[in-house]
Amino acid sequence: MNERIAGAELRQQPVGNALAILLRAMNSQWYNTAGGQYDRYLKQAVDTDIAANDSAAQRHNLADLGDPILLLNRVTQEDSYYVSATALCRQLLTAKSTSAEQASNTEPFLAEYAALFDRNGDYARIAEQVLKARREPGSRNLGFRMMMLIDALPYFPADSTERTELQSALRRMAVRVDRTKSGSSSLWSEGPQAYEPDKGCPDLAASAMITYSLARGVQLGLLPRRYEETAQQM
Repeated sequence: MNERIAGAELRQQPVGNALAILLRAMNSQWYNTAGGQYDRYLKQAVDTDIAANDSAAQRHNLADLGDPILLLNRVTQEDSYYVSATALCRQLLTAKSTSAEQASNTEPFLAEYAALFDRNGDYARIAEQVLKARREPGSRNLGFRMMMLIDALPYFPADSTERTELQSALRRMAVRVDRTKSGSSSLWSEGPQAYEPDKGCPDLAASAMITYSLARGVQLGLLPRRYEETAQQM
């Protein structure tokens, strides 16, 4: 993200998953430029949501912001972020099946929390939730589920059975992507089918998530290198 685009995004006030995505971008921009305006935006957005959702009944509204809450806990060492992250973790670990979109934020947060605070007993429950994230027709659901696995897996212990199980699930999805993409258009489509190059409108969000998942999976050693070429073709 260049600074002109980042500056324009600072004036936006999205909510939910859109806010979580924007805060990830601001975190990267802060890391790359050390610009204080990105740090301030991140902190203000999180502080505002924590203040507005500080009761147990409202805390589920923070589900998409687990990752930035943990980031601010690491950077500032302020107790308020640890308290919010811990309360959110306890609530999410007992949640029932959720949408793949929300799970793409919550499950990586839970895995990171477990890694940061040595909650080894949580990994089995987190893996179960990852695998139970609702499957729905369409390429966007596939994109969210792949991204969820890519962002959660690095926090699982390397020798754990849960990591092996989740990596196998990721590789099955990658095989499916590779097979359905072969000889077709580079973009995934909207609609009930995961990939229909000649039907429906291109789904840029789904295409971006799947491309990211393949490329990041290769980079992290979670997927064979041959999928790098697949990602580059999309």
